[in-house]
Amino acid sequence: MPEFATPTVPLACIILLVTAGCTDLTRRIIPNGLIVAATVTGLIYHLLETPTIGHGFIVAVSGLLAGGSLLLLPYRLAWTGAGDVKLLAALGTWLGPLSIVNVFVYTTLVGGLMAAGVWVCHWLKLRQICVAGHLEQPKPTMPKLPYAVAMGGGYLLFLVWGNVC
Repeated sequence: MPEFATPTVPLACIILLVTAGCTDLTRRIIPNGLIVAATVTGLIYHLLETPTIGHGFIVAVSGLLAGGSLLLLPYRLAWTGAGDVKLLAALGTWLGPLSIVNVFVYTTLVGGLMAAGVWVCHWLKLRQICVAGHLEQPKPTMPKLPYAVAMGGGYLLFLVWGNVC
């Protein structure tokens, strides 16, 4: 389990991820206002809580850059949305570069399990259409995954199991 000096960081991250997960599930969007608020408050937290202002700035900005860069390739391949990239970057502002890499590893695991579940459901639906003889119906399309939910699950695994890297 990761060690935090105060409960502020886990609480802020949970609030961020629950809010983002709910909007991603219901509206298929992660609001920019949420991302900006999380990023600014994460930066302010580190500026106030670290031994020096410079250290806090480096932790927050390097976490922001690490979090954002981890999802750039999946975004370019259209596997995730821009909101997912910004959400991981905002989360990185709170967690710093090392912890955000660990959260990303767990998120990838949770996202893969979610994708497998969606694929099985999609396959079963296609099979049901074919068995019923409704071949004239259009094939159902694969739904997009609410990756903010996977990120929330990845963060929970990080809280339970800690560092993997």
